Amino acid sequence: MSLTTRAESPEAPGAGWNVLLITADDIGWDTLGCYGCPTPETTPSLDRFAADALRFERAHVVASVCIPSRTAMQTGRYPHRYFGGIDASGQVGYGVQPDVPTLPEQMKRAGYLTAMLGKVTHHAPPEKFPWDVAFNHWDWENLHFARDPAIFQKRVSEIIGQANAAGKPFYLVVNLADPHRPFPGTEKKPTADGKNGGPFPEPSRVYQPDQITVPGFLPDLPDIRREFAQYLSGVRRADDGVGATLRALRESGEEQNTLVLFLSDHGCPFPFAKENCYLASTKTPLMVRWPGVTRPGSVDHTHFVSAVDLAATILDICGLPDLEDSDGRSFVPLLKGETQPGREQVVTVFHHTPGHPDMPMRGLLRGRYGYVYNAWADGERPYTPGDPFGGLTWKAMREAAKSDPAVEERVRFCLQRTSEELYDYEADPDARKNRINDPELAEVAQRMRADLAAWMRRKKDPLLAQFRPVCLGHG
Repeated sequence: MSLTTRAESPEAPGAGWNVLLITADDIGWDTLGCYGCPTPETTPSLDRFAADALRFERAHVVASVCIPSRTAMQTGRYPHRYFGGIDASGQVGYGVQPDVPTLPEQMKRAGYLTAMLGKVTHHAPPEKFPWDVAFNHWDWENLHFARDPAIFQKRVSEIIGQANAAGKPFYLVVNLADPHRPFPGTEKKPTADGKNGGPFPEPSRVYQPDQITVPGFLPDLPDIRREFAQYLSGVRRADDGVGATLRALRESGEEQNTLVLFLSDHGCPFPFAKENCYLASTKTPLMVRWPGVTRPGSVDHTHFVSAVDLAATILDICGLPDLEDSDGRSFVPLLKGETQPGREQVVTVFHHTPGHPDMPMRGLLRGRYGYVYNAWADGERPYTPGDPFGGLTWKAMREAAKSDPAVEERVRFCLQRTSEELYDYEADPDARKNRINDPELAEVAQRMRADLAAWMRRKKDPLLAQFRPVCLGHG
């Protein structure tokens, strides 16, 4: 709604900030230029946004797969606290329970126009997500599978116009499908009805295999280099979509009245990233622009924040009460450039999506260290392949493993983990050396076990009973 610029009095009662929450699907934190991506010009739009926002260096999503990650953002709860637990077969469910309040519900009650473009969450009753306007990512006619920057610009402009016409502030969630598979250059040709994955617009830059740097957690093989170049082209198209979205906001005249947040739902869809609890799995490129409050170009290197905190933070900024029984905690003091105690660590989780055998994991990050508990790893059960195994990379690793002992060991470890892992991410950001049995880090390991067990007790984590013997075995 067109009022006096809220940046002139950002914390005035009833300021009624518009909220624009932007996510990109599967975009790794270190694929952004502003986060140090070694491949040039992957994210010019996001780099410009970073220069005008506060950027977090220790932000993590709750889970490294879309459904629980996105639902945690909208409920302010960890997955086992909104979906009601794990069934007798060990399968996780992702439906939001009727008694769990959600951010869209709260915003709508407060008089906001609520709108969603693309993927937000699944398996939830419609009343839990009462969008006034919603175009899902599979909507070819209205959203082009959420991969067309021009369509995003058009829809964002329309939604802001609709909010202005109604005299309401807006809560708009924009979810870009890129760089999720299919990557540019791999999309299928369209069927007669145009609903089979394309054609999509070309990214503003297409990368070739010799122009990119392969992440250190993957072997540098020709097909991996080829596929990662395709992925980075998808990153660039996601960036094109962010640029189009922010352009629509700017042209609406509402830019200075709008809180803008950007983050990924999790890391890149490759082995040892997505569907795990490593640094590459859950670290997210969180950036926030709160006009008149956040300092342009500032960076928080110190505090751990979680995507489970987003709902509490947004509601705090908008002067609204937090969701009942929330796991999240507002990080408004950090947006003001202050310190905030109690942000020395963060917990992450993983459960496979419905239809897959569950592979429960828990992760704890504290300082330079990361601890992973693989509840499923019993020395016999193999890791069940999911989305990260769906392209060229895993096939190339399996083939190279036949003749390369180093790759063979990576393949073996990917499929057959140990119950505990410990990494010094300052020295080993790619999680190549598990130091759980290193005597030099014995105290670190025990501290992280104790901290994770304490979190499990507080959050009534159903894995606590299984995890307790691990702690006792080292106590």
